[in-house]
Amino acid sequence: MNITFVQNDKEKAESDRVIRAGLSLRKAKVGTWIRPPSLLTKNKFVVVDSQTDGKNVFVESFDTIDGALLYALGIRSDDNPVRDWDRDGALKDWGNFV
Repeated sequence: MNITFVQNDKEKAESDRVIRAGLSLRKAKVGTWIRPPSLLTKNKFVVVDSQTDGKNVFVESFDTIDGALLYALGIRSDDNPVRDWDRDGALKDWGNFV
């Protein structure tokens, strides 16, 4: 699993290309990018997730780094949705997932 915490224009452009490839149904680069609120206007963390085959691209936004990181790590299920963890201190309260 390759998770990139976007910190510069090059990494942001790379995640933008993955989003565009997903929208146009082209094969995207495989990986996961976490974009901080400072790169966006809506004050949200955005996770760009390109699955192992590069055919499916998912883009989700989160209020906290907890929710974004859990989603990027693939910790998702119907009985415990990651949205429940999208709050400050969620990682501490739910345990050590790393």
